[in-house]
Amino acid sequence: MIRSGDTIENPVTGERLVFTATSAETDGKYVRFECFVKPSGFVAAAHLHPLQEELFEVVEGSMTFKVNGQELPTRPGNRILVPAGTRHQFWNAGDGTARFMCEVRPALQFEQLVET
Repeated sequence: MIRSGDTIENPVTGERLVFTATSAETDGKYVRFECFVKPSGFVAAAHLHPLQEELFEVVEGSMTFKVNGQELPTRPGNRILVPAGTRHQFWNAGDGTARFMCEVRPALQFEQLVET
């Protein structure tokens, strides 16, 4: 079971997730984590969550999100809301490590998904 402060790292994609609020802590309402993406790092594949929305807030670096086929370059302070059922992906578009906060609502089995 994931707890606040736990980290999951994917050396293939260059992502490191640090959990700040878990499903157990929020009664399943949401899960929140900070994500660090190495230069040239990316989410494993374009995907969608049929019943969950995702809110991304870029904190540091340069990210590009692709939502429903539209590329959205971002910088610190930008927020991207991806509604449930919407195809999306992201990648680090800069030279340094990028960092964003992500909140997934409702949590459902998101933590188990990223553990796997």
